[in-house]
Amino acid sequence: MIYSVEGTLAEKGPAFAVVDTGGVSYLVSVPLSTSEALPETGSRVKLYTHLVVTDDGQALFGFATREEKRMFEILITVPGIGPKVSLRVLSGLTAAELQRAVILQDVSALTKVPGIGKKLAERLVVELREQMQKEPVAGETGIGSRELLRDAVEALVTLGYRRSQAVAAVSAAMKHLGGAATLEKVIKEALTRV
Repeated sequence: MIYSVEGTLAEKGPAFAVVDTGGVSYLVSVPLSTSEALPETGSRVKLYTHLVVTDDGQALFGFATREEKRMFEILITVPGIGPKVSLRVLSGLTAAELQRAVILQDVSALTKVPGIGKKLAERLVVELREQMQKEPVAGETGIGSRELLRDAVEALVTLGYRRSQAVAAVSAAMKHLGGAATLEKVIKEALTRV
């Protein structure tokens, strides 16, 4: 397994990077988010990588963050979801957005990714929900914020709001309240946003 590749960025494009590690250059497939985070060619770069070996050959997939790499590794465990589809998902959603969408069963957020239809989005939720709940949330302080988000969304759904409305309102409320967020405050703030 190749954990990471570090060297000079020799070439880059929207879906790839070529990293020269001192005489050996690696072609690395990357999601759009990583591509956008790459420095100028000629600069030093480090990509967290995952090597996929198939009958047709080998492919190296790279990510700007460990969280992105972990989400990729989780996605490819789903039957029928290969590395290319996983890259497409991570090009459309950040690691935190993907995790939030799966945990909250927000199929509409997943279907916004080009090439991900309703059936595939539903399968991702079913296959990954339990595992995603165990993972640390990228960009959040810990389990408390994840549970707060989930509980607030469930409260709004119980009140009759659609899940997609509830997710959007609660996410905005939590962002607005920041560190002062409690379940009661989040629900009150979210109700002003639906």
